[in-house]
Amino acid sequence: MEEIKIRTGLPADIPVIVRLLNAAYRGSSSRRGWTTEADLIGGEVRTDEQDVTRVMALSGSVFLLAVDSSGRILGCVNLQLREASVYLGMFAVDPEKQGGGLGGRLMSEAEKWTMEA
Repeated sequence: MEEIKIRTGLPADIPVIVRLLNAAYRGSSSRRGWTTEADLIGGEVRTDEQDVTRVMALSGSVFLLAVDSSGRILGCVNLQLREASVYLGMFAVDPEKQGGGLGGRLMSEAEKWTMEA
């Protein structure tokens, strides 16, 4: 697997996060991976910038991003502290990179973040 860095998402990353989530779950690009909803739910859009902005701004919310050596965001996951638990959502891996261990790496980092939080 190529060198991947995990970092926290910033407001400037929102457009890329939206494109990644939509590519992984909807439309023709999602058919390259295993997470597609294209045959179950119509439309090309699963989320939008307004929704991701709202989630990112929530107290206790963080996006973890998997970034390659060129700075390209290949995966994301949102974690939200909620009283005695952590909510995990908006998990996506670029359809072209699915099946190579990147999702597992993100999940391991999410677990580590949860334990530290």
